[in-house]
This record gives sequence, C-alpha cells and structure tokens, in this order.
Amino acid sequence: MPPSSLILPSAAALLLVCHVWFYIRQPEPYMDELFHVPQAKEFCNAMSQKRIPFYDPSITTPPGLYLPNFLLTLFTQNTTFCGTQWLRSTSAVMSFLTLILIRNLLCTLYQQYRDESSREGKVNDPIDQHTVALLAFVIWLHPVNVFYANLYYTDTTSLFWIVLLWTVILKSNSFASAFLGVMASLSRQTNMVWHAYIVFDTFLNKEPLPNTLRPHNALLYFRKMMKANPWHIFAGVGYVLFIVTNGGVAIGDKSHHEVALHQAMFAYFLAFHGSAFGLIQLSAFRDLLKTIRQLVCTFKLITTYWCVCAVLTAMVLATGEHAHPFILADNRHFTFYVYRRWLLRSPWHRLCLVPVYGWFLMNPFLERIMPDGTPEESEDNRCEWDSLLLSDLALLGCSYVTLVSSALLEPRYFTVPSILFSIRRCARLKTKLSKRVLWIISLGLVVLNISFVYVFAELPFQRQVDNHMPRDLSPGRFMF
Repeated sequence: MPPSSLILPSAAALLLVCHVWFYIRQPEPYMDELFHVPQAKEFCNAMSQKRIPFYDPSITTPPGLYLPNFLLTLFTQNTTFCGTQWLRSTSAVMSFLTLILIRNLLCTLYQQYRDESSREGKVNDPIDQHTVALLAFVIWLHPVNVFYANLYYTDTTSLFWIVLLWTVILKSNSFASAFLGVMASLSRQTNMVWHAYIVFDTFLNKEPLPNTLRPHNALLYFRKMMKANPWHIFAGVGYVLFIVTNGGVAIGDKSHHEVALHQAMFAYFLAFHGSAFGLIQLSAFRDLLKTIRQLVCTFKLITTYWCVCAVLTAMVLATGEHAHPFILADNRHFTFYVYRRWLLRSPWHRLCLVPVYGWFLMNPFLERIMPDGTPEESEDNRCEWDSLLLSDLALLGCSYVTLVSSALLEPRYFTVPSILFSIRRCARLKTKLSKRVLWIISLGLVVLNISFVYVFAELPFQRQVDNHMPRDLSPGRFMF
C-alpha cells in the first residue's frame, strides 16, 4: 500500500479523535456556537412548523452555514440533525471533503501547468501524485483549520464551498460554478471577493495576457472575460445590489462589525501564511537557501525588499495601538495574549517583525525568479511571467481588501486566503520536494493539532461571564 493512501484514513482518524474529545469536554455550544446552534435549530423547527424562521440580529453572516443540516432535516423530516453534535459533525465531514478537494485541485492545476510546459518545450520535473497528496495534507493540517473543523463555525463551510468552486470552474465554467460561488458567499460575505478572484485567475490561465498591456488591449481583454463568464457576472451584480440595499457587507447588528482600516491585518496575514508555507519550503531546503542568497546578493532585489519593508512599516504605524474591544475583553483567545504581551507593549515590539513580514511578502515572487526558474527572454515566456505575477498580485490584493476592513483580529479570518495562496504556489512549484521531510512535517502538524485540542479540552479555567455574551456560562477554554 503506497504511503499516500494513509493520508485520508489519518485525516479521518484525527478528526474523529478531536471530535469525540470536544464532545466529552464541551458538549454544550461554545463561544460563537451560542448563536449559530440556536439559529440552525430555529431553521429546522420553522421548517417542521411551516413558518418563516426568525433570524437572530446578533448574527452578521448570511444563512449559508445552516443550509446543509436544514436540507438533511427537510429530506428526513428529523430535527435530530440540528443538534449540537450533528452540527459539529457536519463541520468535520465538510473539512474532510475539503482535504479531498484540495488534493484534486492541486492535481488539476499542476497537470495544467505541466501540459503548458510540455507544449512550450520546457524541461519540467513533474511532481508525482504521492507528493501532491502530501502537499494537500500539509496545507489542510494547519492548526487553525483543523481546530475549527470541530466547532460549528462558518470557517469550515466557507472554505469547503470556495475550494469546490475552484475545482468545478476549472472543468466547466457554467451555471453550476456560479451557483457554488453564491453558496460560498452565503457562508461568509468576504467570499464574494474570492469568487471574483477565482473567476479572474481561471480566465487568466486560459487566456494569457496580450503582449502589450495598453489601455485598448486591456479593455478588449476585460470585455472578453465578461463575455466568457455571464453567470458569474450575474452573481457579481447580485453582490453589488446586496451591498447597496443592505448598506454594507454585514447583516444584522453592525455595531461591532463596522468597516475599519486595520492596515496591520495584512502584515499579520503575511506572517500567518508565510509560516504555514514555510514548512513546505523546508522540504526543498537547498532551493530556499538559494532564494535567500539571491535576495541578499542582488542589488535590485534587496532594494525592493527594503522598500517593501518601508511600506509595511507605514501600515503597522498607521494601525498604532488599535485593538477591538472584544479582543481585550476576552482572555480565551490566544490573540488576547499576543496583544497584551507583545503588540501593545511598545511601538518597537510591533515594528521589530517588519523584516519578517517583508520576507514573507517577497518570497512568492522570489520563487518565480530563482536561477532554475527564470523565464527566457521571449514574448511567450514574458506573457506567462506577467500572468503569474498578475495572479499573485490579485490574490494579495484580494487578501488586503478582505482583511484590512476588519477591526477584529482573528486567525481564522486568514484561513481562506492562506490556503488559496498555498494551493496556487504549490501548483507552480518547480523544485523537487522531499517526501520524507513532508511526512515528518505532517506528523509534526498532527501532534501540534492534538496539542491545541488538549489545551482547549483539558486546561479550562474559571472566568467571569462576559457582558457581550451573557449566555456563555461555560468555563474558559483557550482557543484561536
């Protein structure tokens, strides 16, 4: 039996152990589940009583989270599927399916890239299917992703629909893919931006940029993209109408989810994604060292790096000591201690990590210009280079738009952009990866995930009831 065939059973076993552990130690709804679980039950009860469900104004996301269990109840006429454990089980199942989708998506994207390279006569060392499966496993094993797969939050459902959208749109740009984009946006509003990015990136891979990006050519390219994606254009018009008529992105009580300009969120995202993808880069350690050496020894690159650091410094300084009241009032989140013990101590504590942020921002682009991966000076390769560069810039731009508008720093907000970026970068890898190192990293991440669940389940503490969550009488438990 090939080692890669152990990945899905290992993932299922990890989810099962964590799920049972959560059930034993915290059977009652916890934190945001105190809003989502009753709302899911309200949908199920309203269906059985043939009435319009009441929607809790405290919930600021659309009802996409509740649809899977609502449909189960609709078909079975059994409201058991809206119990707390069934709802959490739905998150775990969707997370497991997401792992399968990430693996299939990576295979499809890498096959496309390999076919393009073969047609252009380039030498390309293919990454075999076992390595692709390991890469998908490492991406999926991010502790924030696995942790929330055991709670009834919007994050797992949101990621599932986004990855499914990307998988389907590569095979058929039809009504089905537009529908999946809408389903993703019904789970979390920021997915409207990711819906647009996936449509743009897919079209960019099918229709390379013109040789010269003059205004006239750019306009023709944009028109061609509009004609090729009619159903997605309809969805986009619907998003705009929703935002205009709703007076913003958030629904319900908008007082704690007002649009902010939290510039440092982008820097925090760079650290979040860079540390996650850095593990994958360890499996090609020599190439990582080459990248660092090229950055240090190339005048243009090191100058660009310090300019990037200057911009990130301005973003961090612009944020200052900004902290959402929820973070400083709730000592159950790890971010509470990050703020108290680091970010709010002094400006120097916030600025000392800027060189690290700068490296994480430069790293994806340095991958494209390593000595072994530098494109030849030809028009075709230049167009390919421009397309890759534009795709990465678009993804970073979408990350900026979806993150800096949030005043609340929560690591789970980084999950979707980070995993999408990891998928995109893995699909374009040109280096040979060590399967042994990937297996060691996977094992380490499994242990790390179990450790976080242990801290949550086995290290509770007494706390005062929060004013903004008076129904939450559970003991304090550490979480992301």
